Amino acid sequence: MAGPEIVVLIPESTRKATGGSSEGPEVDAISAGLPATVRAKLEELREEVLLKSPKGSVRPGGLLPAYRRFQGNMYRNVPDNAWAQRSAKVEVVIASGLRGLVASRDTVPAYALSMAEPTPPF
Repeated sequence: MAGPEIVVLIPESTRKATGGSSEGPEVDAISAGLPATVRAKLEELREEVLLKSPKGSVRPGGLLPAYRRFQGNMYRNVPDNAWAQRSAKVEVVIASGLRGLVASRDTVPAYALSMAEPTPPF
C-alpha cells in the first residue's frame, strides 16, 4: 500500500481524554513504517521518556486512537466521522510529548504530560 500524499502535522493538546481499552491491539503506524534499526532506536527513546516521566503521569491500561485521546479545541471541532472517513491519501501526524510523532489512528495511553509545560527532567 502506498503512503499518504498529504501529511498534516499538528501538536498534541494539553487536555486529554481518560480511559480507553486494554483489549484492542496497540497501533503504531509511525514506528511500523521505519527501518528496523531506526524503529529500535525510537522504541528505546520512548522507553526512556516513559521511565523519566513523573510518577503517575502515564496511566497504564487504556489505549485510545490519538485523535480521540486529545481533547483540545482543534480536536473537538473535527467530527469523529471526518477523522474516520478521510482519504487514505491523507494522514494527520501529531507531535506528542510522550510518544514523539504519532499518526492520528495510532493508540496512545492516557498521560498528563504536555509539550506546552516544562516537565523535569526534560
